[in-house]
Amino acid sequence: ESHGSLSRDGRTLYFTSNRKGTRGGLDIYKAERRPDGSWEKPVNLGSTVNSRYNEESPFICEDGKTLYFSSFGHDNMGGYDIFCSRLQPDGTWGKPVNMGYPINTTDDDRFFQPVNNGKGAYYSLYSPRGMGLHDIYYMNIYSESNPRPYKIFGTLQTVDGMTDPAMLAIYTVAGETGDTLFAVRPDHHGAFSFTLTQGTYNLHYTGEGYEELTRSLHITPGSDKEGIRLEEMLTRVKEETPAPTAKEEVPADTLEAEEGPAPVLAEEQEITAETESSEELSGETAAAEEEHLAETPAEAGAYADASDHADAPDRQAPGRYWPAMIIIGCGAGFLIFLIVLWRRRRGKER
Repeated sequence: ESHGSLSRDGRTLYFTSNRKGTRGGLDIYKAERRPDGSWEKPVNLGSTVNSRYNEESPFICEDGKTLYFSSFGHDNMGGYDIFCSRLQPDGTWGKPVNMGYPINTTDDDRFFQPVNNGKGAYYSLYSPRGMGLHDIYYMNIYSESNPRPYKIFGTLQTVDGMTDPAMLAIYTVAGETGDTLFAVRPDHHGAFSFTLTQGTYNLHYTGEGYEELTRSLHITPGSDKEGIRLEEMLTRVKEETPAPTAKEEVPADTLEAEEGPAPVLAEEQEITAETESSEELSGETAAAEEEHLAETPAEAGAYADASDHADAPDRQAPGRYWPAMIIIGCGAGFLIFLIVLWRRRRGKER
């Protein structure tokens, strides 16, 4: 008996033995512990697990259903390779699966001890980069129940160089369901880092005052296992110019009250003053004329004596009576002409 592994509950022991009845050199057996602490007779795991060559270093996982072991007789890459077999519902063991490279090499690979229910393992392995002939390594074991995480890293910058973590965020949304999985904030340099498993995602890059940026991310078995680098830049939100609206009607007096009087130049002030004086004088003259006509008797007629006009106030405008004065002057001149003519004729008659 070269090696043994005890189940988590301590009731089943898996070990290798070359005792009588083996199928090859060394086969894997199991023995059950009775309630009184004694052991039942060991049972060979059968031809599915044991080949006609040697099987070595069996290790049972915490679930009690996954067995890792080394074998020299199953589809090997080199000497001993590491295999995995799972316990079936009927109590038999499934066909062993070669763990493949880089766990298995062309050398003898043995003593592969799983931990964390098969999600990781400690392993004795020869490597040219090792410290001796065989060194102990730790490795992760990825499967459907333990998918490989991919490191997503990079920087999120802004067009104006702002990298305030409180204003920037990256939201990771599942591509199939649209559920927001988590959000991260970049540091003061814009750097960020998180992990995702295989699948399709939408990354939403957001910033206060910046246009939101959405990028699709597809992670496949062929994606870079060392990490996926992303570089993004956010731009400022464009300010919308309000459309011109129809000007509302405002009452003239309100507009004047709000806007105030328009400034007037000195020349315009002088012209305005003269105009206002002329308007005042015309108004006064019209009032005086109305007063004079009211005081003059109607029977005096249009040809009033010049003495009547002498009593008119000095403020009356003389231009209004020029036609009457011209007619009176013409009449007087014609009367004088007739008198002179009458005297001449009378002189001739004498």
